[in-house]
Amino acid sequence: MPAGLRFPGAGASVRFFVLFLGTLFGCELVIMLTLGWLLPRETSPLVGSLADASILTVILAPLLWVLFVRPAQHLTESRRLLLERVLTAQEEERGRIAADLHDGLGQSLTSVLLRLAAIEQQEAGRGAREDEAGAGQVVVEGSAVAGSG
Repeated sequence: MPAGLRFPGAGASVRFFVLFLGTLFGCELVIMLTLGWLLPRETSPLVGSLADASILTVILAPLLWVLFVRPAQHLTESRRLLLERVLTAQEEERGRIAADLHDGLGQSLTSVLLRLAAIEQQEAGRGAREDEAGAGQVVVEGSAVAGSG
């Protein structure tokens, strides 16, 4: 929108609407005054009305394009870029979470499984108790890491 047509504040839409109606009225007034000189006096009311509507359309089409269509296109493009950024941020966050789960929790669980497998293979006794304690410590450390992330 041209800088002169921006209306800051809460009543911007009302002021814009008043400006648009004023412009529309002014254009129509000029066309009606000019048509009397441009068209022959014998012209039917239908031809006069069609000429009036055609001229008004030719005058207002560029104005409507500048005031409504271009800003709507700009708004649509801004919205598209914003949505693209949001989706990119979501995908990056999902990637970070997946990496954290894979690197932290996945390794801790693998360590617990390996220690438990070692416990199964050892004879009951001191070595098995140490491996049980080590596996329990890995689980505690893994839950602390998962809880802090």
